[in-house]
Amino acid sequence: MPLSLVLMAGWGMRAQVMQPLAQALKQQGPQSIHILCVDAHTSIPQQADIYLGWSLGALRLAQEVTCPLIVLGMGARFCDLGGVTQAQLRAFQRQFQRAPVSAWQSFLQWQAQGDTQVAYQHLLAHQQGDALAFPAASLAQGLEALAHLNISRAELQILGETDPLISTPDKNPQVQIAGAQQYQIPACGHLLPLTAVPQIAAYVWEFFQQNEYL
Repeated sequence: MPLSLVLMAGWGMRAQVMQPLAQALKQQGPQSIHILCVDAHTSIPQQADIYLGWSLGALRLAQEVTCPLIVLGMGARFCDLGGVTQAQLRAFQRQFQRAPVSAWQSFLQWQAQGDTQVAYQHLLAHQQGDALAFPAASLAQGLEALAHLNISRAELQILGETDPLISTPDKNPQVQIAGAQQYQIPACGHLLPLTAVPQIAAYVWEFFQQNEYL
């Protein structure tokens, strides 16, 4: 049986943003691996062997799956861990209610502040235009999830050291997810699926090999 892996993107992001990581994982390992990329605003495919979530995608997966979980760019919760505060998120929710498209566009800029301009342009390219990729009501629900959900366990937690949204455990120990082997990638922010593909692929394959998934 091929190894089955689901990659879930973050808030407001199309599933295509996870494709570079999916391609790197396939190139590093056996061709029998099956990888499905999905967005965080859809139903979660069941019966995969391993799940990998970025940002809101990780929060959503943590609520619904019991299989091994790999977390990118997310702490044990989203707010008040040295990155985004609850007050900042609430202010952004009000902004989104008033003007969803411009708020979403400002969020793209916000989450890219710890990364290069080239990475930001790659992010925009994956969004396929200036229109919302999902209904505003679905995106509003995602913001509520960011405000309230947490991650109680995971196998791997991979963070960017310059992430403007999520701090690192050396700055705030509460960022650490219980039970997770933790990695921090220097000179990378929140856009890990675009800026740290080789490093993430190496960490994930090491995890596969250590736990005899291959």
